[in-house]
Amino acid sequence: MNQVYFNKRSYAIAGSFQELTRRQLVAIAGIIHSQRPMLDAALRVLFILLQVHRRPRLAWLLYFRLRTHHVQDLLLLTDFLFQKNDLTKNRIPTIRRGLKRLYGPNDELKGLRFIEWMHAEAAFLAYSKTQEEQHLNRLVAILYRPRKKGARPQAPDWDGDLRERYNDYTLEARTRNVSRLPLATRQAILMFYVGCRALIIARFPNVFKEPGESTQVTSGQNGWPEVMRRLAGDVTKFEEVSYQRLTLVLYDLDGRIRDDQALKEKLKQ
Repeated sequence: MNQVYFNKRSYAIAGSFQELTRRQLVAIAGIIHSQRPMLDAALRVLFILLQVHRRPRLAWLLYFRLRTHHVQDLLLLTDFLFQKNDLTKNRIPTIRRGLKRLYGPNDELKGLRFIEWMHAEAAFLAYSKTQEEQHLNRLVAILYRPRKKGARPQAPDWDGDLRERYNDYTLEARTRNVSRLPLATRQAILMFYVGCRALIIARFPNVFKEPGESTQVTSGQNGWPEVMRRLAGDVTKFEEVSYQRLTLVLYDLDGRIRDDQALKEKLKQ
């Protein structure tokens, strides 16, 4: 956390994505994706970081006592939000529409299944290319699902994930449901996915061609479905591979790529 001093009083404010509250993240996501002028966006973000809605005295100081050069110094506190997104803590663990509550993935997308990743990446890349909300809604619906029956840490079959098993056939109805959420909430979930995605790509550099840019893998020109086909070997094992943990699949792919590279180097000698 950063410390800001006004009139001999200290105020703690978030100094990284990980330190944002849910409320701050949602508000900031809406501003960052609003295409406001940079200075306007930074000022609005600064007020959110300082939580002026809870600090009337601080709000008064900001509006009436600060000089221009003071504001310029304070704006430096917002720089991290306009640089690399390293958000990997899920500040929005649940979302609700009416009586229906949906649960999101764990921090760092731990426990994500390979099939979720394939569909989430397709939705994410489509949204990045078109900026059409239907793809953003689909991404949120893939990641957020109802709680599975009997899910509790004390259960003997607890796997660390509260969400029900991913199912293509329930996705469309859930996509329509999450489309009614505030846009800023959906954009905040997108920011969480982007931060986790960057972490995953950095952990498995051999699997990805251009870290941070594309998820077209080095081991196949047809993307993730081709990867699944190669790992499965035959159609009877598709489902088994689909529901493997993503980290295990990427670890296996990374090892295969390193083995192939070592073999090529050996043949050159």
